[in-house]
Amino acid sequence: MPKISIIGSGNVATHLAKALKSKGIEIVEIWSRDGNKAEVLAHQAGAERAEFIRTMKSVDLMIIAIADDAISAASHFLEEDQLAVHTSGSVSLEALGPGRRGVFYPLQTFSKDKEVDFSHVPICLEARFKDDEVILKEVADILSDGAQMVNSDQRKYIHLAAVFACNFTNQMFSIAEDILKGQGLKLDLLLPLIEETTEKIKTISPRQAQTGPARRGDMHVLNSHLDLLNDNPDLRSLYGDLSERILKNNDNL
Repeated sequence: MPKISIIGSGNVATHLAKALKSKGIEIVEIWSRDGNKAEVLAHQAGAERAEFIRTMKSVDLMIIAIADDAISAASHFLEEDQLAVHTSGSVSLEALGPGRRGVFYPLQTFSKDKEVDFSHVPICLEARFKDDEVILKEVADILSDGAQMVNSDQRKYIHLAAVFACNFTNQMFSIAEDILKGQGLKLDLLLPLIEETTEKIKTISPRQAQTGPARRGDMHVLNSHLDLLNDNPDLRSLYGDLSERILKNNDNL
């Protein structure tokens, strides 16, 4: 089994460390700018807390799981013959500088208090050298059955699509929750609807699964909803823009 160290102590670093440890992979060291968090994660992972990146021990794989704008600087502290990867969806491989560098991007949303089953999490891999591709694939396959090689350009578009599918969708959930709270109701009321919507796109395309007043071209309902949003021009504009997009898509069905 490979020996791995992790730079970072945030959500991605924490979930990866726990998942790797659960598969019997040795986590050697944890480094974080926040020493206390590094100490906690190191204890959870059965690892040591590293004082400095530049003095971290050589391992089979160094995972850099920190903020995008700090990845390049962290990589430059590592030797070029140390295989190091970042976990970002939007940072290029070249940002890591020369040497044995790669990408290990788990395509999932992570919250510290919500456990994630890595077995079905797609892991997008990239490496500068073929031999390192093999190492990354071996590690990813231990965690997941959804690992694949993806280049930096493809990964940027994957990340963009993920923002629409996950982050923007979650913002819609938040808006829906606020609307219901305004009427003394809870988001629980919508959970079966949300679950059915998610289940449906596992078997048919989202475009085919589209329902609602805009899909039906029901201008009476659309206008009544817009009237309800008269006191919130931002949401009214958002509702109008999304409805207009659905109406336009109807012409292509």
